[in-house]
Amino acid sequence: MTKKTNRILRGIQQGEEKTLREIYRDYYPMVQAFVSKNNGSAEDAADLFHDALVVIFEKSQKNTFAISCRFSTYLYAVCRNLWLKKLRQRKNMPLEASQHVPEQPFIEEAPGLYTDTEAQKKKIFQRCFAKLSEACQNILSLSMEGRSVDDISSEMGHSSKQHTLNRKYRCKETLKKLVKQDPDYPDLYA
Repeated sequence: MTKKTNRILRGIQQGEEKTLREIYRDYYPMVQAFVSKNNGSAEDAADLFHDALVVIFEKSQKNTFAISCRFSTYLYAVCRNLWLKKLRQRKNMPLEASQHVPEQPFIEEAPGLYTDTEAQKKKIFQRCFAKLSEACQNILSLSMEGRSVDDISSEMGHSSKQHTLNRKYRCKETLKKLVKQDPDYPDLYA
């Protein structure tokens, strides 16, 4: 854990107003951009950011709490997980005709774009993607958002660009392997 991450977590645990202002200043734009790219409003972003800070505060109060990445990476992961949960809840609610909530926020889509086979492939991909480690999901999600390797390295707290490239490659290979092992895979490619 970096010194900055350690300092931020201590500030959160103690409820320091200065730390909370720093978090909003430094990290809110990242969350706002993520939510807006994934069919959310400015209000959604504000709610999500607040909810994520509450989750982090509650977790930080436990003696066993520790993170092994940069604070920004951890915050992004918490926000992403909360946003996915919110999208799943919205999906189960009746939607107005003008609303469209994608199954995965990082995969842009247009209604009616997929054939049955493509829809099945997409479901396999999403099912396998969910089986990846949180770190792999974050790396691949950032990559799918079009973020540069330098940005991903910084976001994930990796020591070098090469380390990020290696991790991304391993994550993609793991995802490919999971897709090929999926029980529905042979039916689509027979």
